Amino acid sequence: MQFKINKVLQKFNFGGQLGFLQFWEATSGCNDSVHMVVGQLYRLNGNHEGLTDYRATCLHYETFIGPDTHVDPEFFAGLAAQTGFAEQRTVHDHHQIMGQLVMPVFTNLRSHQTFLGVIEFVTLPPKASYVDDFNQLYRLLKNENFTTPEEKTVKVEYENKTRYGKDIIKFSLHWTSAGMNDLWREVTKRFKRVNQDAFQIKYVDHNNNTIPIFRYEDLRACIADSSWNDMKTIKMLIA
Repeated sequence: MQFKINKVLQKFNFGGQLGFLQFWEATSGCNDSVHMVVGQLYRLNGNHEGLTDYRATCLHYETFIGPDTHVDPEFFAGLAAQTGFAEQRTVHDHHQIMGQLVMPVFTNLRSHQTFLGVIEFVTLPPKASYVDDFNQLYRLLKNENFTTPEEKTVKVEYENKTRYGKDIIKFSLHWTSAGMNDLWREVTKRFKRVNQDAFQIKYVDHNNNTIPIFRYEDLRACIADSSWNDMKTIKMLIA
């Protein structure tokens, strides 16, 4: 596995950008958790004190990520491990000195996907977008028979009282646009009869509990819960 990940890092084209790539390796822990630690799989393009300081900090950091953990938002690679989704921090995020792209890496097997760790791409200064870098890393991972999720399927149910039944829709949220505005847009354009000023979207977890989704953090928590509980589809309902 390490040989193949290293090939991905070595083949990556920085496009002249000052930055580095590193791999956070996941090993099995207790209670369905994984132990996250950065190893020696690392590639630096250019030299900058801020980058080397950040790398040194990562080398001394380790944590456990699992279905019941709450990841420190500053541990960006841990957030990707928790949600099972790629994340980016760009020039548009406030107070960002460095830009970051983190991508969870899985084995690309049809029957079962095993979480291996997270690739982290760090740049100085932050970029406006890391979509091109995501696409490049996605192709390189695919060539080595690895994968990273591009999107998550969402199923939303609405109890239509006028027709005595349920309306069900399905759509996908892409990692670059998995925000509240996108969720709201996808739901409202499909459910025309819903009172758009007086409805609430709720997540249905693996125990059939309903959790209101009010903001971006709620949505990411739902994505994380569905990933850790191996739910291929995020189930929601309108109340």
